[in-house]
Amino acid sequence: MYTIIVAMDDSEHARRAVQYAARRARGARCRIHLLHVEKPVMAWEIGPVSPIEHVASARETESRKLLAESAAQFDPETELEKHVLRGEPAATILQLAQQLGADEIIIGSHGRRPLGAALLGSVTYRVLHDARIAVVVVR
Repeated sequence: MYTIIVAMDDSEHARRAVQYAARRARGARCRIHLLHVEKPVMAWEIGPVSPIEHVASARETESRKLLAESAAQFDPETELEKHVLRGEPAATILQLAQQLGADEIIIGSHGRRPLGAALLGSVTYRVLHDARIAVVVVR
């Protein structure tokens, strides 16, 4: 079965990527993997009031909420799995793609960084550059 990873965060570009993926999946025999990658908890985020466990738990709750909202856009017939992973976003997306034997990655583009990634965003640029499968960039 054709396998698509939809990499997402909480940006407008990611929401557009999910909408595109939902349209793409309609009537197609494919399996969609919604993926949200959390960056590791940073030292400045924790302290006596907010231990690492609380920060990590709050992040995971937000990630699961984001994935649930995104999953609601797909037809009930679409095979859908949700993933919350922790790590460097581009590397984690590419690792999951390899692990699943994915055929395609759909990702939004931010356009926040200067230089080579100016038009795409650094995560999107790296995924597009390093992926060995089709990558659809949604703006």
